[in-house]
Amino acid sequence: MTISIFVNGFTFLMTAINLWLLIYHEKHLLIGIAITAVAGISALAINLSIYTAGTQLVLLIVSVLVFIIKNKLIVEKRIRENMVNENLIKEKNKVVKLENIKNRITNLEQGIRKVLKFYGVTRELAGIVEFDDMITHLEHSVKLCLPVTKKVMFFLTSPELNKVEFVGAGSSGDANSEYDNELALRAIHNRKLEIAGETGMIAVPLVLMSEVIGGFIIRVPNDTELTSPVLLLDIEILANQLSLGVEKARLYSQVQRISRTDGLTGLHRRHYFFDRMEEEIVRAKKYATNFAVVVIDIDHFKKVNDTHGHQVGDEILRGIAEIIRECIYETDMAGRFGGEEFMILLRRADDPAGVFRKMEWLRNCVERKMFGNIMEPLRVTISIGIAFYPRDDQTGRKVWQLADQALLHSKNTGRNRTTDYLTIKNVID
Repeated sequence: MTISIFVNGFTFLMTAINLWLLIYHEKHLLIGIAITAVAGISALAINLSIYTAGTQLVLLIVSVLVFIIKNKLIVEKRIRENMVNENLIKEKNKVVKLENIKNRITNLEQGIRKVLKFYGVTRELAGIVEFDDMITHLEHSVKLCLPVTKKVMFFLTSPELNKVEFVGAGSSGDANSEYDNELALRAIHNRKLEIAGETGMIAVPLVLMSEVIGGFIIRVPNDTELTSPVLLLDIEILANQLSLGVEKARLYSQVQRISRTDGLTGLHRRHYFFDRMEEEIVRAKKYATNFAVVVIDIDHFKKVNDTHGHQVGDEILRGIAEIIRECIYETDMAGRFGGEEFMILLRRADDPAGVFRKMEWLRNCVERKMFGNIMEPLRVTISIGIAFYPRDDQTGRKVWQLADQALLHSKNTGRNRTTDYLTIKNVID
């Protein structure tokens, strides 16, 4: 009897524990099922009532069903959680992919903008031929395509490659410092860009067909990596484009100089001289100034050529041209009209008497000049005619014709002399 009461009490206690586990700790449900089974088996072993054993059996079945249901719910929950996690991962991957695509698009847009900048530089370079305009455009191009904090300093090279000449807007101020010259010379001799890390300056040579034709110096911001592959590539691309532009401008300048310069004497040709004289008339009218036109002819030059040969004649032409350059100011202009005739335009000729003395000095210099060689020395003389604008006439061509009339008077009155048109005006009229 005592054992029966004890077993019943134990059974009910196990039942209570099982229900508690079933309600609050489903993860320990297997333990409850085991306890329930032990309690039922104990009840049957000691021949307790079928009611008690049946109760334990029902509780065992219910516990198993609850375990199965609970386990299925847990599995479904984990499946749902896994699906949610997978979806989150997929969404995260999509976001990462979208960010990568966005970054690639941004990089492509930056690359396109950079290409358009370089294309714009090339297109503008194609339409510029004047050297001064080219230098101005080069400075704009460098500032547009490269990170620059100060003005750009462009330099050209001398034939000896031991001296540089700074040109453009950047040539003023501190652009001609010894440090800049040294940095530029290093870039020229090494034929590659030179980086001065302590100052943030980069000297870039412009190389075309293995020849250094010039270059430029820039200063980049302090936070710029001087050895950045992107920066170095941009510099290389820009330098190649600018090299073509500078060479084109130089060639055009040479062609222009050849077209307006006499190849033998280095003086201006006739058409260029008259163009400049018309410009001088506009300037003289605007500022109420005047100028003198001087026409010079070598006396008996044909006889010199026939007697001594054209080689000596060319030497005389070059020698007289040099004397003319030495006798006039840099602001004045001299030209050769072909053959043995020269012409000079003297700006701001306010003193006709002073102009006359100056031309007499030039004539004497030519007369004293020794041509030929020691074995066969040769001297020549020149005749000179002078006319003034606006004293003698208001048009450039007419002033030149009046100076030519004065020259003719010098030749007709003995040669080797200077004549001012004003002194013969009354005689001609």
